[in-house]
Amino acid sequence: MINRLKIYGPFALLIILVLLLPLIVMIISSFQAINGGFTLSNYHQIMTNQYYHQAIFNSLKISFIASICSLVVAVAGAWALTHLKEETKNTLITIFNMSSSFAGVPLAFSLIILFGNAGVVKAIATALHLTNHFNIYSLTGLTFSYTFFEIPLGIMFLFPVLEDLNPDWKEASQVLGANQAFFLRKVIIPIILPNLGSV
Repeated sequence: MINRLKIYGPFALLIILVLLLPLIVMIISSFQAINGGFTLSNYHQIMTNQYYHQAIFNSLKISFIASICSLVVAVAGAWALTHLKEETKNTLITIFNMSSSFAGVPLAFSLIILFGNAGVVKAIATALHLTNHFNIYSLTGLTFSYTFFEIPLGIMFLFPVLEDLNPDWKEASQVLGANQAFFLRKVIIPIILPNLGSV
């Protein structure tokens, strides 16, 4: 029991301090007015203000588009990665691992420096008298920002599963009379589906 407390105690404390405590504080604060009293006006604003409706809709739209695009590319990328030579595969895995970790504030800052209104790409386009239509603050720009790290993250999730697929399974299904679509639907998809959900 004491050994378990030594192992799980610090981890539980970290979860409480980093995840649960900020969540509880946020929930309590959502019911507080400016003077500190109880109020439901914050939720009333969310339900009635068109600005919040549009913000929520835009967030869901960007998340959906970025997820679908990332998922398609990640599946194709992970599948292609399993067919490469070992040396090339290890190099690409290292690059994908670094790219998937490069998210949040550092990624946003880097993309603003590159593609922002006063960014490097804008400066180069102006110097060369070229028209730059790409806007990092647009729907396309934000989708690009999310997919930038979601694609390598998805590849890192899917690659181990696709790498461990046994070639004998396909042979066995063909011997039993199954076609390619049946093999994909009944064997491949059920195996990779949990990882698809985590992507």
